[in-house]
Amino acid sequence: LEFRRVLFRSGPITYAISKTAPTEAVEAMKEGLRYWNEVSKAALGREIIRIETGADPDAPPRPRSVMIYWVPYANAGSAYANFQPDPLTGEISSGFVYQTSVFFLSGRNRGRRFVDRGVENAKQLVASGFRPATLCALPEPPMLGLDPLSGGSDLDERIGQKMGLDYLRFVVAHETGHTLGLSHNFAGSLGSEV
Repeated sequence: LEFRRVLFRSGPITYAISKTAPTEAVEAMKEGLRYWNEVSKAALGREIIRIETGADPDAPPRPRSVMIYWVPYANAGSAYANFQPDPLTGEISSGFVYQTSVFFLSGRNRGRRFVDRGVENAKQLVASGFRPATLCALPEPPMLGLDPLSGGSDLDERIGQKMGLDYLRFVVAHETGHTLGLSHNFAGSLGSEV
């Protein structure tokens, strides 16, 4: 705990979401970042992250900031994050996250398949520690009318969109953990129940 206090003694680190991120994805990305503020409030008694949106992805790095670049890459196998610590204090000097669009798109496609199959217990598709999107949290899909014959393509799209945003929130929290100096396993790791 004392070590973590030293890492953030200069105040919160700014996480800037690039202006290239789609409008519908920005709130989910902010929620993935806010997760770490909840953790830090419990552990340190204060928030460690300040969030900005609409950042210029071509701007030079700023001190004590992490840029989250939205990368439209539907076939990516991962997202990527890194940070540069101050060699004397260990505080985060700068960092970046390359957030690929594949997670939003694949989550959305999983949601559509979920509706088509009529799978029950949608709430199990959300990582523990995260608040699921409204349509993903309903316990019994038949209560939603998830029968493809009665739900229609609009319902498929809404469920898919919500699940895509849930997955994006999950991955942003995971990559942010890396920029805070964590390896694996932590919140947003598929093998973790944190």
